Order: sequence, then C-alpha cells, then structure tokens
Amino acid sequence: MASWSLIAGAVANTAFLLEGYLGARLDRTVSFVSELGARGEPNADFFRLSDIVAGSLLLIGAIAAAGVLPRNLALRAGIASAAAFAALTFIDGFLPLDCAPTIDPVCRAAEDAGTVSWQHAAHNLTGVLEGILAPTALLLIAVGSWQLRRRRQLPPEWEAQWQLLTVIGVLYLVLSGVISVMYLTQTEGVGLWQRLQIVLYAAAMFTLGLVIRNLRDHTEDGGP
Repeated sequence: MASWSLIAGAVANTAFLLEGYLGARLDRTVSFVSELGARGEPNADFFRLSDIVAGSLLLIGAIAAAGVLPRNLALRAGIASAAAFAALTFIDGFLPLDCAPTIDPVCRAAEDAGTVSWQHAAHNLTGVLEGILAPTALLLIAVGSWQLRRRRQLPPEWEAQWQLLTVIGVLYLVLSGVISVMYLTQTEGVGLWQRLQIVLYAAAMFTLGLVIRNLRDHTEDGGP
C-alpha cells in the first residue's frame, strides 16, 4: 500500500500540468499553482480536488511507509514531515483563495491589507508551512537512508535513492528561497520555478514509492 499510494499521490500532485488543457487563464510565469483553484478560475474545482486526492494518497503512503521502513530516527522524522506536508495539501483543497494575487492588483492589495477571507489567509499559511516541511522531509529521509546504508540494513537499490533525495531536498530548499524573493520583488518567472519545485517533490515521492516496493520485494525474497 505504501509504495502505490506514494506513486499515485505523486502523479496526482502534478495535476497542474493539465492547466493548459483545462482553460486556465493564468500566466504560468507569474502565477502560483494554488491560484488555479482560486474562486472564479476555470475548472477550479478540478484543481482543488487534485489537492484533496494527492494529499490523501501521500498521507496514506507516508503512514504506511512508517511501518515498512527500518527503524531510524531521522528516517521516521522525515516520513512524519512528509505526512504533515500531505495533510496540509489535503486541507488546501478545502481552502480556496478568494482571487489570484499574482495577476490581480486588487487581490494583492487585499492580501497586504489583511482583508481577504480566513480561507485565503489560511491557504497562504499552509503554503508557508509546506515550503518548510517538504525540504525537511526530503533531507531527513536522505540522512536516515544514508545512516542505514552504512549499517548494511538496506539493499543496494537504496543508495541511489538517498543520493537523489539529498539533491532534490537541497534544490527544493534553494528554490523556496528564490521563489520567496521573486514573489516579494514581483519578478517574472516565479510561477515556472514553483512548478519545477512541485515536480521535484513529486519525483522524490514517486521514487520513494518505487524503493519501498523494491525493499518489500527484497525482504520477501529472504533479504536482510
């Protein structure tokens, strides 16, 4: 269950890639993915539903993974961070933005003045928390995997995984800083960088699902 939930959740988390086929009118170079689900946007219900589906699948996968992976403090903490990220993604589906602040000056002004709805404000808060939890999850999983690899408690297939997670975790963290600066300075291109960031996290969860599947198969075949 852990492997397939993570794989399916990762795919669902990239549903925004269909925006061009679903009549989205936002400029990808400046808009955030969350704005696709803002009130009044084309097919907003689909994008909010994708958050609910992705969040629930990734949460189920993370919880199930905790019972499959070897015991290691850093690894468990990483999985817990991934589970928290998934839970917030699920919640996002019920917290639509009032409007799209990156393309609507009136909406941006309302955000700055604090006059947006509580759902809009809460969505902004979950976005900040997700930006912290995602790289934390990736880096802790990478550290835990490295520790277990040194103790010969994981099959060789895991080695490439922790290396990949380390690279993705660092890139995700760097992109979080870049996106924050670009948003505050209203620099064009922030939307593309954020979309890349989401794809990176989805790729990590997809790969983690495959490795958990290989780990399970290895154990069933009589491995350590």
